[in-house]
Amino acid sequence: MRVREIRHGLLLLLSSATVLAALPLPATAATPANTPGVITTYAGNGATTGPLGDNGPAAAALLDSPAGLARDAAGNTYVAEYWGSRVRRITPAGVISTVAGTGQFGSGPDGGPATATQLQTPHGLAVDSKGNLYLSDYLASRVRKVSPQGLISTVAGTGAYGYGGDGGPAAQAVLNGPSGLAVDKADNLYIADTDNNRIRRITADGRINTVAGTGAPGTETDRLSGPRGVVVNAAGILFIADTGNNRVQLKESSPYARTIAGPGAPFQAIKELNGPRGLGLDPGDNLYIADTGNNRVLALTAQLKARAQAGDGTAGYSGDGGQAVVAKVRAPGAVVIDGLAHLFIADRDNHRVRRVQAGRLMTTFAGDGSQNTHGDGGPALKAGFYEPRAVAIGRDGTMYVTDSQVGSIRKITPAGIISTVVTGAKAPHGLAVDSKGNLFFVDAYLAVVRKLDLQGVLTTVAGRTGERGYAGDGGPATAALLGETPQHIALDGADNLYIADNANFRVRKVDAQGIITTFAGTGVKGYSGDGGPATAAQLNPAVSYASVAADQAGNVYLADKGNHRIRKINPQGVISTVAGTGVEPSPILAPSQPDGAQATTVALWSPGQIATDRAGNFYFMEIGRIRKVDPNGVLHTMAGPDARSGEGHDLTSGGDGGPIALAEFGVAWGLTLDAAGNLYVADGKTRTIRRIPAP
Repeated sequence: MRVREIRHGLLLLLSSATVLAALPLPATAATPANTPGVITTYAGNGATTGPLGDNGPAAAALLDSPAGLARDAAGNTYVAEYWGSRVRRITPAGVISTVAGTGQFGSGPDGGPATATQLQTPHGLAVDSKGNLYLSDYLASRVRKVSPQGLISTVAGTGAYGYGGDGGPAAQAVLNGPSGLAVDKADNLYIADTDNNRIRRITADGRINTVAGTGAPGTETDRLSGPRGVVVNAAGILFIADTGNNRVQLKESSPYARTIAGPGAPFQAIKELNGPRGLGLDPGDNLYIADTGNNRVLALTAQLKARAQAGDGTAGYSGDGGQAVVAKVRAPGAVVIDGLAHLFIADRDNHRVRRVQAGRLMTTFAGDGSQNTHGDGGPALKAGFYEPRAVAIGRDGTMYVTDSQVGSIRKITPAGIISTVVTGAKAPHGLAVDSKGNLFFVDAYLAVVRKLDLQGVLTTVAGRTGERGYAGDGGPATAALLGETPQHIALDGADNLYIADNANFRVRKVDAQGIITTFAGTGVKGYSGDGGPATAAQLNPAVSYASVAADQAGNVYLADKGNHRIRKINPQGVISTVAGTGVEPSPILAPSQPDGAQATTVALWSPGQIATDRAGNFYFMEIGRIRKVDPNGVLHTMAGPDARSGEGHDLTSGGDGGPIALAEFGVAWGLTLDAAGNLYVADGKTRTIRRIPAP
């Protein structure tokens, strides 16, 4: 019979929070198909009685109220069974076993095998760099350690309830309901000493001290109320699940913390939490919050943007095999994120561990964020850009980037070495590379398109230097006039050049013989012509900002920005709308249809840069996010805010190292893909080139 202890005249119910190591998860037979955002059951059959299931598949095993999660360097996952009085381990192959506890409620002695030692209510878990497993035994008021050899010992707490011992040996200190645990890079151990309203730290010499909380409950910035979760990042910053205050606190060296989620949080952060317990960090320093009472898991980016990650807010068990945000969980407690950004959830009252498949990870490909142009001859990651605008990649993998404000174009070799190949241009913008490796760019302020050949010779291929207007169709492009500040160009498979001549409300084409014609647009601003010849259609490309792109099939795409549409001209010259309805979404970034709808039924806000891949997909920027339309016309959000209600969107940049769905883009000027399908974004705000790896 299970014992539930009564203390202070109250029945202590299950509390579940923990903080965990973020380590890579090897592929396993128990792992579902790698579909981003899909939730599955990773461990637990939902039962609390019956065969334990040790040495068998984790998904078929019994788990009794999983409260804590941790992962080690070998990819093993550890689960604390609060009312099962055990700690289980799941190998990378998906096999489960017991590593601590007998399943009988008790408090066994130190020094023996952990599997022969009784535990009461194991709660928080953490693993240090040496492979030691730490567990908090909540009702026993101890923190215990299981060595790699499987021996158990006590590292903090005497078993008495209370507070004492700061400054002395942790094993002689008094705790009061320890729950969440975390280990930093120096192997200092942090304990959420819940009923003492404190976070305590054990250093390498075994001494314990309080690092957050005064001991008195309260909402002041130096106080905590029943904290149950703690996590620490590489910089030593603490994040605390201040459970009783329904908030998450960030604590640095000051005695005072600041609220980053819950009441008192900044405007764009999460405002409403209900007893948050577990916390976790991913490789990009995005914070995941088990919002236990609201039956959901949220993510908070480094810029304090909120994202729903799992659970629809109602208690239940459903959704395996589908999108995690519409699944049901029941009182999620602990969360842990591995090095690939897969999210694991202790779905406490469903007696399961659930897993949410990660999206791909965002990284910086070039640029160190500084506002200068240093770095030639060295690694692109250590180079500086003043304001990268356009980006293009040749067939050999060489990348080109315009740095418009300083009039230069930089080249990055496939080995990652950067150099400058053009200087003295007047605001270079659009880029394209032809099949021979020649580089084309728009010299916007001079209203011309220029070519840099393989010998480094620079020539003009369209427009008359410094002259602006509309003239020359049917003749040599070098004798034609282009409108004010053209910015974007594209090349098709036959090396025909397309120019977004936005000031003239046209797309111009220069063929292989150098003859220029109007390819789309009448010269009159407006919207008309879908289903007919592109040359009879009206466009509204919003002067200098619309983009043009071509795919392998000979289709040309135009960001008809002022009409809130993406339009396509097929090889027969017929124009149509392929994304957008022509009306602005209201509010911004909250379209009426979610991802998965036909792109032509979704309202878009000023679609910008366009790129195409070899599979027939096209991609475009839309005010802080990247979206994709597949060959079936279905719209998908690839990166950036996903338009769920309650999110903040102030268009900051960030998210490197984390899943692309949590990435932020401040000023995304350029967009291109390489032959492998990797997507590159010229982010003007961070002054970097950022990469989203191919699926």
